Amino acid sequence: MSYKNDLGEEFFVEERVKTYEKDYFMSVKKSNVINKLCDIFESLESIQDKIHKKQILSNLDFPELEEKIQDLEIAIRDYEAYNREHD
Repeated sequence: MSYKNDLGEEFFVEERVKTYEKDYFMSVKKSNVINKLCDIFESLESIQDKIHKKQILSNLDFPELEEKIQDLEIAIRDYEAYNREHD
């Protein structure tokens, strides 16, 4: 079975259906590939952000924080010693 388009070109129905099916499946495949690539790029951006944040934090120097940690360690030791003496 055939038909003519607006330009007067004759097409066979079976060929047209095959062309539409092929175009449809190709667009679905293309869409799936694009979605997977988007997922990969999002993952890469997330990993890159984490690495960047780690680099920033590892480059920072916290002398006051280190001092406070030492003070806390001393306070914990003193507290433990006090508890041992008064048990």
